[in-house]
Amino acid sequence: MKRLALFLLAMLLYPACIEVLVDDDNSGDLKAVEKKKLAPFHLADTGKEQTVDHAGQIVFQEINADQIKSQLKLGKKTWIYVWGSWCTPCCKRLPLIAQIHRDNPDWNIVPVADDYVISTLQKLLYTSRLSVQPYILDYRRYGNNTHEKIRKLWEELTPGPEFTLAFPQNYLYDADGRLLYYGTGRIPDDLMQQYFVLK
Repeated sequence: MKRLALFLLAMLLYPACIEVLVDDDNSGDLKAVEKKKLAPFHLADTGKEQTVDHAGQIVFQEINADQIKSQLKLGKKTWIYVWGSWCTPCCKRLPLIAQIHRDNPDWNIVPVADDYVISTLQKLLYTSRLSVQPYILDYRRYGNNTHEKIRKLWEELTPGPEFTLAFPQNYLYDADGRLLYYGTGRIPDDLMQQYFVLK
């Protein structure tokens, strides 16, 4: 019992979701009404603000690693933020990311959701005021197992740094598309101050 209590305390204190709560991203259960909230990828929408009156108007574009790489060629620094509606630390950081997006126009902020609980994802983005174009991983390419999906994405984006099975997943690239940082959980404070204007 003591070991269990210590394990639970460690999990509460750790700044990332180490274990994924479910392996199924719910992509197989998408109803026709939910599919209307998904759109094909359009490079021209990268970094675009979505002006919406309520959460239900937010439309996600499906994305894969090749399309992410095309965004890295637009001459702006890019933060790929892979998150899930089930990941408490991921969701808590959304308002901060929204503020960073507003204060750092030289960065493309690319939020990529891992799961397909669309209505929950919409509410989280809307309440956090993160109005940049959001994305969802293309389940036809990556499947619906969270562990396998994020590993495959990592392999396609940057097989250099060691892979970590935790959330959120952060990829920071410079304006030439070179990887500056890969890591999970919270980006270290010194790097945040180095790369972003923080108000």
